[in-house]
Amino acid sequence: MLNPERLNLLVQLQALKTMRAVADVSRLSVSTVSQQIATLEKEIGRPLIERVGRQVRLTPLGNELVDRARPVLNDLREIEDMACSESMEVRGAIRVGAFTSALAPLAAPACAAMKTRFPRLRIVLNELEPDRSLPLLDAGQLDVVFSASFAPATGKTGEPEARGRMSLPLLSDRLCAVLPKSHPLADERSVHIEDLADDIWLQEPEGTYLSNHIRVLTERAGFEPDTAGVISSYPAVLQSVANEFGVAVLPWLATVANVEGIGVVPVEPAVSRTVSLVTTSSQLSRLAVRQFAETARELAEELRIPQ
Repeated sequence: MLNPERLNLLVQLQALKTMRAVADVSRLSVSTVSQQIATLEKEIGRPLIERVGRQVRLTPLGNELVDRARPVLNDLREIEDMACSESMEVRGAIRVGAFTSALAPLAAPACAAMKTRFPRLRIVLNELEPDRSLPLLDAGQLDVVFSASFAPATGKTGEPEARGRMSLPLLSDRLCAVLPKSHPLADERSVHIEDLADDIWLQEPEGTYLSNHIRVLTERAGFEPDTAGVISSYPAVLQSVANEFGVAVLPWLATVANVEGIGVVPVEPAVSRTVSLVTTSSQLSRLAVRQFAETARELAEELRIPQ
């Protein structure tokens, strides 16, 4: 019988692309990962990886083996959870990944509610953007992921397709202008991106999916923002706006912190993103994961998002 731990390393390699990445998440040395996969190849009698320059990739057989092994490995985790308790109570562990603006209003409250309801359940929450958390989900290192994607203004959804993923929509968030209270538009019901063309902006670092999307919007509006600060922390952005250092455009979820001295004004025409809980079909068969998904859905329904 094939060793499940070796199969799991191959699953991780398909998702994470490099031996080093697999070694880091598995807390093994690169040489150990390489040796374990080589042993798996000997057991099967055919190559599962091939070198392309300095990189490695899975052979067609390796990819097929991963596709077949992933649900089996998830089933083994489910059996392990079931075996922990004859009463079938919710216990075991759930590993959660959540992007920054989902942490305070959704992810952390969902984890806290689950821990209160099911004290024997262990939950680990990781702050990760979707481009990092989704590959870890594919690699079996996370169980559920809060993800977000804009409508395809850029021609891309921002969320690559992958076999075995299941996406459960939670809510539709929208972009808002974050303005100092002294700004002439701070009390308006809505603003257009071009209304902010003469302002000083605060933005996320270049290359994030939000900054990429806003760049497309401002280019369409015919201007390039005059940027005074590049800040990745949303609370720092909100406080900087309150101190009249600049303006920002953020998803509404990123503005829920109680910061005085700012106005949050929806952008028109509406620019929305879908916030989803992403897991796998095998993980969703676990009672704990289904309960977590239901808890997240209930919390999302309680949020009053501008329409």
